[in-house]
Amino acid sequence: MKKLFFIAFMLFSSFLIKAENPFSLGVKLGYTYADIATLKTLTHQSVLHTIKSDGSNGSVFGAYARIGGERLYFQPELIYVTQKSNFKSIVKGALNQDNVELKLTTLDVPLQVGVRILNLSLVKLRLFAGPCVSIKIDNKFKFKKDIKALASIARDDFKSLNWSARGGIGVDVGRFNLDIAYQYGFTDIAKRYFKKPKLILITLGFSIL
Repeated sequence: MKKLFFIAFMLFSSFLIKAENPFSLGVKLGYTYADIATLKTLTHQSVLHTIKSDGSNGSVFGAYARIGGERLYFQPELIYVTQKSNFKSIVKGALNQDNVELKLTTLDVPLQVGVRILNLSLVKLRLFAGPCVSIKIDNKFKFKKDIKALASIARDDFKSLNWSARGGIGVDVGRFNLDIAYQYGFTDIAKRYFKKPKLILITLGFSIL
């Protein structure tokens, strides 16, 4: 189903921009805020632990191409994304000593269709949306305190490929562009504990062509 959606989106994007094909190439970097959901509870030594997750800051950098005209455009990207989240265990309403940080690194390929809703000579305002495929590069855990209850989540089997949707708003000023995007996962990133991630991305880009 996801492959069919991907193919349909590519065909639709090609149809939108077939008559408008100016090309630009640029680089971008920025900030991420990730909220990676987990199972709500786990049992350790017959004790029920509630898992509390807190979002954390990460980074993003990469390159993009933009193909299109004055109003509509298609923008594929290749970006290196770092997501971080903290997890704590709570027993009977009291915070336990267990505390672990997950750092997930992926290579993301967003495929976005955009429309310019304001198109002035110096400033352009855009809306964009599209699918994104994330290829896992690495996942690391940093245990900050006692690891007894949360040790099992570090043994989770992370998937190599995940799908999500991304949409947002952007502004262009000359060769510079600023994008604010929200990304929502369609698939769980691991087989047992870690679920669909949510991600906010704020990036600054520069068009080199």
